[in-house]
Amino acid sequence: MRTSNGVKPEHQNLAGGGWTKLSLAEQMANIGSEVERAIIWQEKEHSYDWLLEQTDIALSFLNKNKIKIGDIVAIKSDFNPYSIAFLLALIENANIIVPVSYATKNPDEFYKIAEVEYVVEIDGDNKKLFKEK
Repeated sequence: MRTSNGVKPEHQNLAGGGWTKLSLAEQMANIGSEVERAIIWQEKEHSYDWLLEQTDIALSFLNKNKIKIGDIVAIKSDFNPYSIAFLLALIENANIIVPVSYATKNPDEFYKIAEVEYVVEIDGDNKKLFKEK
């Protein structure tokens, strides 16, 4: 059921400031109930459900590798959908994020300046290379 302006009642309540009380995953789930596509990359669509699932997988990766709140993590990628999910996981995990693209000439210089503790490299097939600095 929707209100007269076409918005679901629960979203009407969130618009009044309730979004700030929800986790990032809860916010994305609410958006995903209204909008199917979250990302279009290389002519392929990825849903919010897919993005939430990949973010959960990335959070498990962070936990397994003992990356804690406040740790400084560089993510080296072409910023494909898997790396976007990983960025969201780092945000949810309250990490300090240093995004680095493959085009960066000397990433080690950025890692040193940012005092990076971990580097995670993610390719378009979701293969992750993990390095502790």
